[in-house]
Amino acid sequence: MTTECHDQTSISDDKRCVGVSKDDDPVYSLCLDLDDPSYVWMNCGMYTEDLSWLYDEDRDWPFQVALAKYTIRQVPIDDMCCLDTGSGRGGFCSFLRRYYSPRATIGMDIHRRQQTWTSRRFAGTGMRLVTGDAQRLPFVSESFDVVTNLESVLHYRNRRCFFAEARRVLRRDGYLCLSCNVVDPEDVTADMQSVGFTLVEVTDITEWIVKAATVDSRRIRELLLRMAKTDSAKTSARRLATRAAASAQLFTARHRYCSWIVQAH
Repeated sequence: MTTECHDQTSISDDKRCVGVSKDDDPVYSLCLDLDDPSYVWMNCGMYTEDLSWLYDEDRDWPFQVALAKYTIRQVPIDDMCCLDTGSGRGGFCSFLRRYYSPRATIGMDIHRRQQTWTSRRFAGTGMRLVTGDAQRLPFVSESFDVVTNLESVLHYRNRRCFFAEARRVLRRDGYLCLSCNVVDPEDVTADMQSVGFTLVEVTDITEWIVKAATVDSRRIRELLLRMAKTDSAKTSARRLATRAAASAQLFTARHRYCSWIVQAH
């Protein structure tokens, strides 16, 4: 792989790939009520007993960081150009920069207000944050070595369009790393293969997602409430905590939480 990183905002004219704006997304609005710099993780979390590798600064979010770590398992990050799509409050990008040594780390999200908060939170850290649509990535082709997506693809109007865009911006032999809850994991795999990806690994980690929600929901609720400084923020914290705890009830024989690594050839 080459190591030069490109970040030009040359957008395709394919209007079929325009997604739904998240400017009014209710979850992001709740998150913005909690203006605490430590609140940078929004994923479900993945239970693990071995947390010996976890930095002290991440002790409040052990299972969320563990899920980020698992999402990029086996994939080389050092000296790579990395793009996190659906980057939210910047937790994944920050994790990549602190635990590894990527050449460049760019986080992209469609929610403008959230990106404003995240840009302020991570100013001076070397992360670059871009507002854009994952179904119409604002980057030239073959710009990245690794693209990540953590619990965002289920919100896209056209996930195949995102997969095609991820394939376009990845260099040859680059990786797409995806973790999400879906109702049709086999179809997700087929969609990625249909746009030119080769499957490296897919694992069903539903058991560990459910266990994280089960054992950690009370502590997360207390943590979010401590962050809330106003009555409105406390209401938002309770709603976010309830949403996180309810994730354990989502899963059925068809609705699973899976993690994919696929490679561009």
